[in-house]
Amino acid sequence: MPSTPIAVLLYVFMLTPGILFLMRAESHRPKSSRSAFRETALVIVVSAVCSGIVIALFLVASVFFPALADGASSFIKQPSQVASDHPRQVAFWSGVFFIATGIVGYTAGSHTIYSQLDKLIPKNEKVFLGSAWEKVLKDVNNDVVVGVQLKSGIWVQGTFAHHTHTDDDSTDRALVLQGPLRVRDKESPDLKELEHFDRMVLQSSDIEYLVSVPRARL
Repeated sequence: MPSTPIAVLLYVFMLTPGILFLMRAESHRPKSSRSAFRETALVIVVSAVCSGIVIALFLVASVFFPALADGASSFIKQPSQVASDHPRQVAFWSGVFFIATGIVGYTAGSHTIYSQLDKLIPKNEKVFLGSAWEKVLKDVNNDVVVGVQLKSGIWVQGTFAHHTHTDDDSTDRALVLQGPLRVRDKESPDLKELEHFDRMVLQSSDIEYLVSVPRARL
């Protein structure tokens, strides 16, 4: 781990792309229960890849602008001397590199690019890592009714609105249903509509199972 202020600043500077990638990715996917080691490794790998992409683009640009290649070559050979002689230029290009790698990391974490990258990883479609709720409910729309059997024996059904964003099925999560809401008591065969209520929150610890049914079949 870095021990000096400059080293700490450089450490944060280099890992920023991976942090931005993770923040963007978790805004549209279930929050993962990865260990601290795996989380750190992911940030480091993504940051290294983003830096490599920016450096590759810089090399391409230097073909058309030789002065860029000359300046970079001088900095690599004598970084301290160049930084001392041209502090503003070094600060400027460091900022450009920082911003460029951050943009690459943040863009890579978008839903479109992240989904395409995820498809490159071989998977067994019958075996998945993450939440069963996420697998079943991710494509549910207003044409689908979600029915929930509670452990108390009460049946509740409505239109899926939201659920807690996590990929860990062992944690207590909340499921939100919106109207039209219907309830069936344990001892009654008839569904009753909750006319004056728009939404209902159910905790996973109270749920025995849930099903999704196309509204047209009801």
